[in-house]
Amino acid sequence: MIINAISAFSFVEWASQIFSVIGAFLVLMVMVVIHEFGHYIAGKLLNFKIEEFAIGMGPKLVSFTSKKSGEVFSLRLLPLGGFCAFQGEQEDEAEETQDVNQLFFGRRDVKKVDDSRAFHKQHPFKRILVLLAGVTFNFIFALILATIVFSCIGDYLPQIKEINLDSPNVAVLQQDDVIYAIDGETLYLASEVSVKISQVGDVFDMTVIRNGQYVELSGLSKYHFTSTDAEGNVIEIYGLGITMGYTEDRVVFPFVEAVSRAFGYCFYVALYILRIIGNLLTGALGLDAVGGPITTIVTTSQIVATGIENVLLMMVLISVNLAIFNLLPVPALDGCQVIFVLIEWITGKPIDRKIQGWLNLIGIILLFGFAILVDVLKI
Repeated sequence: MIINAISAFSFVEWASQIFSVIGAFLVLMVMVVIHEFGHYIAGKLLNFKIEEFAIGMGPKLVSFTSKKSGEVFSLRLLPLGGFCAFQGEQEDEAEETQDVNQLFFGRRDVKKVDDSRAFHKQHPFKRILVLLAGVTFNFIFALILATIVFSCIGDYLPQIKEINLDSPNVAVLQQDDVIYAIDGETLYLASEVSVKISQVGDVFDMTVIRNGQYVELSGLSKYHFTSTDAEGNVIEIYGLGITMGYTEDRVVFPFVEAVSRAFGYCFYVALYILRIIGNLLTGALGLDAVGGPITTIVTTSQIVATGIENVLLMMVLISVNLAIFNLLPVPALDGCQVIFVLIEWITGKPIDRKIQGWLNLIGIILLFGFAILVDVLKI
């Protein structure tokens, strides 16, 4: 009996983990499909010739060819990535780059074409619109989903759990106050409180939610103390003189406020991602602080196991992350392709297609190498 019970428990736990991993892959696939669908919709509206819209990478599992448009819609073996292939994108590229690209994306027919709807025969402005459509769809999706989360499900907000007796704000603050804004700037994470307070003057205002009502508090003072970091350096810390956590229940916002909060939240996430990228480039942040695809899958699967509410908010984060990442001026990413088109628009001459092909190939290899490296550093 005991052995049977243990076996049943192990099976349930194993099945739950498998379900979470599958859910993680589905979440990431949805984000990629939305991005590529942005390229597809913009291409259709601007009358580009589209060869294939693929979900996943590698060899084709199944495919369907539209009799009306001739477009191929395919599902590929590897459940990461995807692409929207426009006619003429790889025209005149070196055969070596086309061959290596097939290792990453799978085989597709590449033909020399004279079709006026081919990608490189379109006006540069139209091409830029198509290239930026993917990140635009990611941002729009993030805003819509964040609005739904904040207005229907709600979010956990920073909350005062305890007030220190020596706090200069002991007469103003109350236990269980929800910290909503400091000096008019809305907060989204508890970690922001100390940062915001360090940026304001010695006396500042704060908005809290108290017993369901928004209350404006004025005349608060900084609670200042020193501490040491992991290397023994003395650091200054600013706060309110409180012990802080998150609300036990989610706070639901009216629709109009949810829309406003969604914009602010997505903007804050975008700035946070850019700050991380800047710190990586300057060396202020080590590579071990970020994760590659394996880390992403593991983290996502863990969040999937916690419930749909956290999954939806995580999808907002991933969508903004994907948009910012694709705007980077790295070969093979949309940001660099926009730069190629801008150079052509300004000079009147396109960059040699073979050079573009090699740069994009190098970009793909570097991106995959970086992704593998940061995961290896986690071991």
